[in-house]
Formats: sequence, C-alpha cells, structure tokens
Amino acid sequence: MYLLIGKEMELIETLEQARERALQLLDSSTEKTLEQLQIIVSLYPSDAILQFLYASELAQQEQYLAALSAFEKSVTLNESFYIARFQLCLLASTLDQSDIVEQHLPSLMSLSTDYYLHHFAYAIFCILQHDEQQAIIYIKQGIKLNSENLALNIDMQNLMETLMPETYDDSKIGSNDTMKAETEFEEEQQTDMTNSMLLDIYKQRK
Repeated sequence: MYLLIGKEMELIETLEQARERALQLLDSSTEKTLEQLQIIVSLYPSDAILQFLYASELAQQEQYLAALSAFEKSVTLNESFYIARFQLCLLASTLDQSDIVEQHLPSLMSLSTDYYLHHFAYAIFCILQHDEQQAIIYIKQGIKLNSENLALNIDMQNLMETLMPETYDDSKIGSNDTMKAETEFEEEQQTDMTNSMLLDIYKQRK
C-alpha cells in the first residue's frame, strides 16, 4: 500500500517494512513523526511492536495518557512483551495510576532473576515503598544484566542518580540485600501503592 508520509508517497507492503519505517521515524524524530507513525500503525493496528513504538513517541511528546493507552494495547496484544509492560508500569507510576501498576508490576517481578526487567521492576516497587537505597541496588543489578537495551540503562542510571543521596555508601550493601525486596513483596503484596514518588523524581529531572 502506498502511503503519504511527509511529502512523499511510500510503498509499505509488509509488516516488516512498517516496523522498519517506524524505527526510522523514531530515529529522526521531527514534529511530524507522531502523525506519520499514526499512519503506519493504522495499517497494522494489531501489531504489538508498532503500538509500542507509537506509545514511546507519544510519551516523548508528553502525551502521557495517550501513551498509557498505547502501551496497554501493546501488552494486550502480546502478554510476553515485557519491555512494553515495564514502560507501562514506569509511566503509570509517574502519573499515580496505581491500578495499572498493581495489575502489571507483579508479573515483571516474577520474571527470572537473571532478567534485567525483574530487577528494574523491583526498583519501581521499592521506590513506591519509599526504600530508595534498595531501589538503587536493584537498578544497578538490572543495568549489569541489560545488554540489549542500552537506552533504558541510561534512563535507569538517571533515575538512580536522582535517588542517590550524597551520603549513600556502596560498602554498606551486603550479600543478602538482594533478597530484601522479594521478601517484602511476598509479605506485603496487598500493600497500597498509590503514593508514587516517581512523579516527584521526574519533576526534579526537568
């Protein structure tokens, strides 16, 4: 199918071409990127990856509620699309959307401990529990394990720096500290998570 993207007609015949073009648009983001992505997504509205890319651009352009909706659609289309689920939880936390966090975070926390998103998910949980030092531990572990999404590592590094007090001391981290949040989660799974701190953290970054 030929689509008018920008000033030119482009032929997009396959899902793979649509994904590739969407990535190109994100790499060279302009004021027209969102509109052009919308056109591409309309070709394959049931593709989780295209929905995720669209959601990412919406979030980048600070259309947060629309981004939440697109992230949720991506996860609905592919329940194993864990990076989309994590981005959904992270954004929902910043917007105090506790119902979304409570629905999606536990499945990320139950992932294997050798998967970086397991640790990043526990970091969100710890922040919601006002345990910044434990969150820092989990962020560091996740960064060490994450070799597939370096851009996310940068975001999590920035988040860690906003959490890290001047008096933070790595030498105080013991070998058993990595199990602390898992234990708390099992014991307090029904804890109210409505008082998100991430919104304040993100405001401080601006």
